[in-house]
Amino acid sequence: MLTYCLLDDHVHLPVHDITGGGMSNLMHRVNTSYSHYFNNRHSRRGPLFDATFAAKPIADRNHA
Repeated sequence: MLTYCLLDDHVHLPVHDITGGGMSNLMHRVNTSYSHYFNNRHSRRGPLFDATFAAKPIADRNHA
């Protein structure tokens, strides 16, 4: 099952990190790739996002 929450200025994605600590690297690659795509499509330059991502572990099913 895929779950997400898309808001005006950010998105919530539950992601299971099977690599054990590679979340920062994964999010960097995703954000960089999408920024390049978006900037090329809309003929713009510069950063697309204001801040870096934030990751919080989900402790149990009730937390999600």
